[in-house]
Amino acid sequence: MGIGVLDAYRLTLLAYGVCGLGLVVLFACLSPAVEVAAPHDPGRKRWVPLHRSRGLVARFASLLALNSFAAGFVVQAFVAYWFYVRFDADAATLGLIFFLTNTAGALSYLAAARSASRFGLINTMVFTHLPSNVLLMLVPVMRTLELAAAILVMRHALSQMDRPARESYTMAIVAPDERTAAASLISIATDAAAAFALGVVGIMAQLVTPGAFFVVAGLLRCAYNGALFGLFRHIRPPEEVHPTGSAG
Repeated sequence: MGIGVLDAYRLTLLAYGVCGLGLVVLFACLSPAVEVAAPHDPGRKRWVPLHRSRGLVARFASLLALNSFAAGFVVQAFVAYWFYVRFDADAATLGLIFFLTNTAGALSYLAAARSASRFGLINTMVFTHLPSNVLLMLVPVMRTLELAAAILVMRHALSQMDRPARESYTMAIVAPDERTAAASLISIATDAAAAFALGVVGIMAQLVTPGAFFVVAGLLRCAYNGALFGLFRHIRPPEEVHPTGSAG
């Protein structure tokens, strides 16, 4: 559009801030009806309001931290850097690639609900993520920009289906008054793991080729999927145990 590079980045950051202010307005318009009424607890106050689900949330958060650590190896910045180093991709090409990958991921959210209702939340999380990890490890061996971008888009079409399933599963397996605490602990665990991964990647970038990050992330995520299926496949949310009842 003829805008200087620095001004273009400034406009992008400004648009990001405007969207954030829009979110403030939207959240401010929510009514108290979105809140879950916590039961009266005459007992001692807990620093973290988890009771029967404490161990379950701790195990689940640990696994999601491993997944987040793996994801830190293929954050968008490092993927963009790899495309630049490997194929000399310019900013316009990178923008198109990430537009397509994020669009594919967004559309997959719609498919996730149907898959979860048919196959279950854990199965949707695991068996959509595993093939996406294989595709992720194939990206660095592609010989052309077009093939690498196509594999990455296909990977995002599968890899994001676990997100709505994961969040639904988290809310379903804990008591209503534990949902905020469970989500908070999981967010802390995943954010801390991702931050640590970025530090590790920064060191590894000086020692190995950037393409190795795709393989490391894929292998770690396969390990996460295997552990998730092994530990949680028998812990089903209420709507899967009693499908004719009302969903939680």
